Amino acid sequence: MRKLLTILLTILSTLQFVAYSQNYKVIDKVVWVVGDEPILYSDIEAEIQRKKYEKTPIEGDPYCTIPELIALQKLFIAGAKLDSLTVSDASVEQQVDGRIRYFLGQIGSKEKVEEYFNKSITQIKEEMSNTVRDQLLMQQMQQHIVSNARISPQDVKHYYEKMPKDSIPNIPETVEVQIIGL
Repeated sequence: MRKLLTILLTILSTLQFVAYSQNYKVIDKVVWVVGDEPILYSDIEAEIQRKKYEKTPIEGDPYCTIPELIALQKLFIAGAKLDSLTVSDASVEQQVDGRIRYFLGQIGSKEKVEEYFNKSITQIKEEMSNTVRDQLLMQQMQQHIVSNARISPQDVKHYYEKMPKDSIPNIPETVEVQIIGL
């Protein structure tokens, strides 16, 4: 009898778990992980929407190119943190204030901006601060990487002279002339 009761409880628990799991909805999912930083599906969707809003064309499959772009950004930020690069709060605040002024100029008023983003100006500034801080860190890291690079025109000339001739693409010269007469 005890064994039958154990089996029934196990079956009942399994059925309850199956019923629960069918009602389970995925809110977000991790697509990639760069270092300790996840790239979420919602991050990709948000970037696609931003590019559409800004009318920026996306080359190739956005679900491939956008995660690569975000991963590259996260690599720059991770490198900046490893190299102890920092961004001052004043420079972040200055950038955020500039963007808020831009939105106010484009949309018209504080109330319209809040209505457009469905957030208060304070919330917009908080969210924007993280984005701006990351962008400034990426810029600093890029500058840090190339700061010691010294390439002269002579170096470029030597590079192309050493390159096999069939590896250099042939770009035909084209000229278009139009004469406008009276």
